[in-house]
Amino acid sequence: MMSSTNFSLDSFFFLEKVTYKCKMDIIEKIKEVAFIAAILGDHFVESLYPIMQERGTGYISTAEEIAKWSIEFYKKHKDTDWEEVLENGIKPLSEEMKSVICYDDCIVDFGYWKLSKFR
Repeated sequence: MMSSTNFSLDSFFFLEKVTYKCKMDIIEKIKEVAFIAAILGDHFVESLYPIMQERGTGYISTAEEIAKWSIEFYKKHKDTDWEEVLENGIKPLSEEMKSVICYDDCIVDFGYWKLSKFR
């Protein structure tokens, strides 16, 4: 049931009292997490969904888990120098990836690693 208080999307995100630049920074972070979630979803929903069903949950729980992974990846790599990764690569977390040399590879590798820990 909705309360009688005024509610807006901006107030939900606590954006009404911040500067325009700060709002844009927050929006850019949200977009980045959404981008990560899209890549993880494309690669791992099909594998994760049956595991969630075995646990008695379904598609929404699968999407929620992908969202958690996305936020975790964002926090882990928000300061990563992707130009350096492109030049030198980084050590994969998972056994599925032989090399990680770009942003997308890193996201997919992280997803494989999270899925292996999830089982």
